[in-house]
Amino acid sequence: MLGKREFVIVAAVLALLVVFGCESKTPETPPEQPGADTAEKPAEKPTEKPTEEPAEKPKESTPEATAAIWVKGMNEGDADALYDIYCKEIIEELEDDIERARKGGENRRERFCKNIGLAIEKLDTLTAKEFHKRALPIEILARIDKMHGKDWKFALVEPVNVEIEGNVAAVRLKLMVDDEEKIAFDLALTKDGEAWKMGPAFPRMEGAGRANEAAAMASLKNICTAQELHRMRHGQYGDCTDLNDGKDKQYIDVTLAKADPDYPHHAPKYGYVINITVNEDGTEWFAIATPVRWGIDGSRNFKIDITGVTYYNTTEGDTTNFKDAAE
Repeated sequence: MLGKREFVIVAAVLALLVVFGCESKTPETPPEQPGADTAEKPAEKPTEKPTEEPAEKPKESTPEATAAIWVKGMNEGDADALYDIYCKEIIEELEDDIERARKGGENRRERFCKNIGLAIEKLDTLTAKEFHKRALPIEILARIDKMHGKDWKFALVEPVNVEIEGNVAAVRLKLMVDDEEKIAFDLALTKDGEAWKMGPAFPRMEGAGRANEAAAMASLKNICTAQELHRMRHGQYGDCTDLNDGKDKQYIDVTLAKADPDYPHHAPKYGYVINITVNEDGTEWFAIATPVRWGIDGSRNFKIDITGVTYYNTTEGDTTNFKDAAE
């Protein structure tokens, strides 16, 4: 798990200040005589209006609160609640899946729509949120049913175990089957403004480090997209400092760029180091992701290249032999 433990809850405090005026009379004003309709009344000092209440600041969320929403959403199959806590990378991945189906051939479009029970004529207007709502019970919940049976539920590990490092966090969760703990795993979270979001990838439930592995694969896909943008604009592929030089070029976010040891102030991302290699004339490239702590941060090495296919192996320290396509 990541970094040092700390929790930050920002509470909004409201202040209300009301200033009241007072009555005053000039010395020349005689006292009011009973029955005298024409007697002058003392002038009243206008009462100042209360100052407006300051708008309440949005409360900063916490990693454990977001994890609790994920647990409840998964247990209840609440697709909308889950979608609301997804980080942008997960939303973008859903949108990419839809776009690939739209641009695919007739068979691919039909297969995609059939898998989620969608009329093919509605594919062009399908949103990421609707796609997720249809896919959740089929692609995720049904898969858990198949692996563990129907009597399962997720829960936070007690006492609540949260580790935070900068804008990333990990929360320890467990999968209960027949009221017994089956698997413990880390839910990876990213801070977006004041909110903690789930991501950058949906966790795999096989065991510790799988969330980091999913994040590493998502990072490699982001690098692949960034390389193509860099080539179109600059005529060749780039290394980590080309893809984010901290100034004009920002094809990948700085946290991803820092995962490469060649980047200034290097810092692994989600427990993985990512080396980007480009040949001399910038016509070819590949990137390799390796866990910092083998068996803890992850148990697979990953590689992606100009083809866009991600490969992996399960041999510690092996950065040369990649044969199997990663899922």
